[in-house]
Amino acid sequence: LYRAAYFLHMASTLGAWLLIFFISQKSRARLSKFYEVAQIALFIYLITLISVVSSFKYTVFYLTAAVILGMIVLNYYKNYLNKKRNMNAFLVMVAFLLILLGQFFFIFVFISNTLYLFGELSLLIGFLLIFYVYRKVVNK
Repeated sequence: LYRAAYFLHMASTLGAWLLIFFISQKSRARLSKFYEVAQIALFIYLITLISVVSSFKYTVFYLTAAVILGMIVLNYYKNYLNKKRNMNAFLVMVAFLLILLGQFFFIFVFISNTLYLFGELSLLIGFLLIFYVYRKVVNK
């Protein structure tokens, strides 16, 4: 039961990061070409495979999440530059950068258990920053 729950956690987390990555891409008619649908099918397969492997070696999960988050940060950095240095775009980029930093702390938790605390704090600050930007945009 523990392994099944851990697998579900990893698969849904990686799937969510991948979905955010797809959303952060430049907007266009998505899923209109066969290769785009094939890419998504390949990504679903890889997420499932990585989640199974990560059940035995947790660093694989955090490394994979860090790679996807790195691509998300790059997309939001490009978005920030394209939006003429909009403050909200900058804050969203920083939020994902903090979440990425949290993943790096989790990768190296074998060095010191204190890194787990720093990872969780980094995640918390990142998610709170996303929430702050969301509230700021919605209340405009």
